[in-house]
Parts: sequence; structure tokens; C-alpha cells
Amino acid sequence: MLVAVTGANGFVGRAVVAALVADGHRVRALTRSPDASLALPGVEAMATGAIEQIADWRPYLSGVEAVVHTAARAHVPDARFADEAVVRAVNADAAVALLDAAARRGARRFVFVSSVKVHGEASAPGRPFRPDDPFAPDDVYARSKVAAEEALTAKAAATGIGLTILRPPLVHGPGVRANMLRLVDLVAKAPVLPFGAIDNRRSLVSVGNLAAAIAAILLRAETVGRAYLVADAETLSTRALTDLIARGLGRAPVQLPVPAALFALAGRMSGRSGLVERLIGTLEVDASALATDAGWRPVETAEAALAALARWYLARPSA
Repeated sequence: MLVAVTGANGFVGRAVVAALVADGHRVRALTRSPDASLALPGVEAMATGAIEQIADWRPYLSGVEAVVHTAARAHVPDARFADEAVVRAVNADAAVALLDAAARRGARRFVFVSSVKVHGEASAPGRPFRPDDPFAPDDVYARSKVAAEEALTAKAAATGIGLTILRPPLVHGPGVRANMLRLVDLVAKAPVLPFGAIDNRRSLVSVGNLAAAIAAILLRAETVGRAYLVADAETLSTRALTDLIARGLGRAPVQLPVPAALFALAGRMSGRSGLVERLIGTLEVDASALATDAGWRPVETAEAALAALARWYLARPSA
């Protein structure tokens, strides 16, 4: 197929473009600004400008049979992210306008990359999140994704385009940014880590596994009209995660057994309870429905993906 990918030069978008080309698709790589690095065999790169400002999607969708929408405003440390209307305009309103335009141009499939955060920040012990669990968004970003999912579902029903929603947890791999990059930076520099007593369970997904899931979804009619959770095969504690990162970095920091209660207290005292909870809390997902409907299995282990992340980190010019 000819597949349009938004956010094609982003962390997830680049991996999706590579996976689709490897599967024999042609890709129209849509980016906010021109990006010469996308001039690859099988890829047509087009700069669209800010997606929330596009009045006419037709020039970018001619001949497109499927759309993978990865572009979004994620967590950024500036005042704009506190403006819920701004975030919703990008993450929800622009997504709906794109789906509507794609349907009108004859596209048959639309894959929307949402987030596990639509279900909340933590799952109950022993009870992973499932795709049919209720929405429980806890922040601006998660609420924008819920708004997008609800509006896209209604618009897809009205237009007949085949919508599939994918809700990843924390995505990791070479090129990662934000909290995961900060965690790798901590492991790379600290001789002592405080996670020795943390026995939580966290579902993650490598960017390669996520891209492979999207490619699999596009080939299976069974996935139309469904929402899925996706994750690596392994569920890791924060200690196990940081141990694997350290191994990839060639380091062996001491893991002090700091009790989770002390972490929680420090989080409350510092006003960073949300960040601390992500380090000590449990968030598991059940990805079995994706395996059943799309025939998807992880293409790489978490250990291999984290080792690749470590190699990328060490090779960066700023490392």
C-alpha cells in the first residue's frame, strides 16, 4: 500500500517508516519541517507545517490507502503544555480532521497511536490493563488522547474508514527522549542506584516492537474497529530495568534497597509524586488481543532493545 505516516521524523515515526518499507509498502513521510534524512528508497517526504494549522490535507493524501498517525504534542516543559486547549488542538482536533480528509480521499485504514495513559497511571497488582478497561486519564496529555479516541471512533463510524487504535506504554529504544533518556543518563553516571528494594512491574515497549505491531495491524482486517494495548514480552521491575540498562552501558552500579515508602515520601515532599510513582508503581498491560487478531509477536527482546538503546546513548555526540 501507499501509507502516509505523520510525525515521520520523530522517535516512533522513523521506526514505523522503516518497518513499513521493510514490509514492501511505499511511504509518504509527513513532517512538520523538511527533513532530508527521509530521502530513502520507497519513501516520499513531504513537509506539512504544523498539523493543527492545516486547512486542506488533500495535497498530502493523494493516492494514500492507509494513514498511520504518530504525530502528537507530548510532554514538554513549557507553558504551552499547561494550555489544555492547545494540546487538544494538536492531539485530538487535528487527528479527527486528518481521518476525515483521509476517508474523503478514499483511504481504507487509519491507525492512531494513542497511549496507555488513557487508562490511568497505575494498574492494580496482578490485574494488567485491558483494552476494554474504562478511561481514567490523569493529566492534560491523557485527556487529549481520550478526546481523540472518542472523536475518531465517531468519525470513523460516520465515514466508513477502518480505524485501529494502539495504546503503548513507555516506549524505549535508540533516539528516546524525555523521562526514559533521563533514566539512562542517571544509570550512566551514578555509582549507586536506589532501586534495590523496588519490586514493581512495568510494561514497556521497544520502538521496534511498536513499529512491527503497526505494520501487522495494517495487514489484518480483524483489527478494524478495535483498540489494542501493546508491550514487550517481558514485564520489568525498575531494578531489573536499570540493571539491564547498566549492563548495556558496561556499568555495574550498586543497588541500594531504599524502601518504596521512602520514595513516596520524597515524592510528596518535593512535589514530584507523579514521577516517583512511575518509578515505584506498577503498570502492566495485557497485549494478548493484539497477538490474537494481528498475529503479532515482539520482534526483539527487551534486553536486546535496551542494549541497543545503551549503544546509541554511548555513541551520541553529547555522551
